[in-house]
Amino acid sequence: MVKLVILLWRRPDMTQEQFNARWRGEHARLVNELKDKIRMRHYVQNHIAPDAGGSSFGPGRALAATGCDGVVEGWWDSLEDLHEGFNSPEGMAASSLLLEDERAFMDMSKTIVLPVQEQRIF
Repeated sequence: MVKLVILLWRRPDMTQEQFNARWRGEHARLVNELKDKIRMRHYVQNHIAPDAGGSSFGPGRALAATGCDGVVEGWWDSLEDLHEGFNSPEGMAASSLLLEDERAFMDMSKTIVLPVQEQRIF
């Protein structure tokens, strides 16, 4: 499995509530509709908790101050599937639709994409 972890920021003209509703609603439906075209196996939205219980989770574990508004996790069966999913004609068309939709609610200048291989410990 290969995963993209993506840090998201909302557009400056949107509240957190507007961003979350748009992302959870319309955008989630679009991703679900296009998942086979980009060969995505699994999709998770992580919405930032408004109050995670203070400034730290114990000594040396301060909460990140990134200010990001959400984190996406997308899984593909392999690196080849990820590349084919975005580079095939069908995948490129789907990717274009997703990007157009993301620009409606995300600050694309701040987006951070991290391709990772999960090492499950337990």
